[in-house]
Amino acid sequence: MDGKRIIKIGYQGEKGAYSTEAIDTLYAEREVEKVPFRTSYEVVDGLKKEIIDYGLLPIENSIIGNITHNYDLLLENKLTIVKEVIIPIHHFLLGCKGTKLNEITRIYSHPAAISQCEVFLRKFSNADILPTYDTAGSAKMIAEKKLKNTAAIASQEAASIYGLDILQERIEDYPHNRTRFLLVSSEPLQVENEPFIPWKVSAVFDTLDQHGMLYRCLGIFDEYAVNLSLLTSRPHKTEPWKYHFFVDVDGHANDENVAQAFEKIKKLTGFVHIFGSYPRFEAEDSEVFGSTNKETLIFFCTKRWVTF
Repeated sequence: MDGKRIIKIGYQGEKGAYSTEAIDTLYAEREVEKVPFRTSYEVVDGLKKEIIDYGLLPIENSIIGNITHNYDLLLENKLTIVKEVIIPIHHFLLGCKGTKLNEITRIYSHPAAISQCEVFLRKFSNADILPTYDTAGSAKMIAEKKLKNTAAIASQEAASIYGLDILQERIEDYPHNRTRFLLVSSEPLQVENEPFIPWKVSAVFDTLDQHGMLYRCLGIFDEYAVNLSLLTSRPHKTEPWKYHFFVDVDGHANDENVAQAFEKIKKLTGFVHIFGSYPRFEAEDSEVFGSTNKETLIFFCTKRWVTF
């Protein structure tokens, strides 16, 4: 990408969505254009049509786990992972001015946000909990329609953008709630293995329907001293009861031990696809660990990472 021009990054949601905060963290020292899309599928379509340079996809949350359909998008479109970022997620209950908690009859938000606030939402036994396409989109709808007795679960920034009152703050079930996002490209990118940068490789492989096959595949990582940091599965869409296995490992795809491990798995199973090597996100959340300030977070996200 041309380092002088403003790059376009697509994300799912409206202005004030958590994805915009993730983009700001990734590009704290560079101006970018954030391009909203209604769904993650449309983000990927925007990549293919070259409407945007990169897309941002949420992939994992510390409370509800994997964002499964985005794993499917990675594989179905053979996307390349360029970077990752992890940000704290704090949910706020928002409403139009004058809204009272005991009068709320409807609460809107994205299904993931609703799942992350289940304990809090039990207080509203008489309210309808209604899923929408986006947290910030829910706030925008309430503000534009001036809905009474209605609330949205969204970010503090969304409250500011759409002029809503904060009725209750930090309503997530667990205070250390965090979401991991991936910056992806539709084009294969070769990233050199720079020293002193902690790398991560994301890949997917299939297994044959044979006794102990998954066990044998995982044993290969141990054989080549490759640290496995994530293992998850997604079903084949065309072959019932057969699965793809997604993995994250420490290292770079060009590292001899990593390359040999994946080559051996490919010979054993017939299919391995590597989504890319990218800098592992290491900035510690100050709210979790009590030591890292915003300046340190920006340092990890910009200075220690390869610039795109």
